[in-house]
Amino acid sequence: MPLVVDDAVERNLRVLLEQDELWVRRSRWPRWLRQGDPADAVTIDTMLPDDRLAARAWLAQQRHVLHQVLDGSAERAPDGWLDERPLYVALQD
Repeated sequence: MPLVVDDAVERNLRVLLEQDELWVRRSRWPRWLRQGDPADAVTIDTMLPDDRLAARAWLAQQRHVLHQVLDGSAERAPDGWLDERPLYVALQD
């Protein structure tokens, strides 16, 4: 079932990308985006370095879709758009 992007999904995605403490594992994203339940998240400081690297890579692959949802644009994400998000920075450390 495809995820419908409504106000709640947009809000939960924005909250996730603009914070630097929690990550939602990919298998939990649809549920978390619909409900915003912190129980679906893990703290970044408990993640293994390989898991952080994989999370950053996945976010980089999804950057254009994320940009479209958050900025309401059909355009590709501009260079550096994802690099400025606190979550993406936190996954680097």
